[in-house]
Amino acid sequence: MRPFRRLHITVEGHPEEKFVKDVLSSHLGNFNISTDARRVLTKKDKFRTFRGGLVRFEKFRKDITNWLFEDSKPDARFSTMI
Repeated sequence: MRPFRRLHITVEGHPEEKFVKDVLSSHLGNFNISTDARRVLTKKDKFRTFRGGLVRFEKFRKDITNWLFEDSKPDARFSTMI
């Protein structure tokens, strides 16, 4: 049996998030891989967080880096879908 892995995928928008949840999750589940999609952070104020859409690379990199620090467990893997 393969070791359990968690794959976090940063996606650009709703279509990519839907693809990860509807297609990749079921396929990769057969290989003992759990998937999680999160749209890239585009804007944040003191009341709300906005996600989805194309942003500057610096914002994209910062969002991915933050997620890396949020989950630094050894079974976590990270990827992107833009």
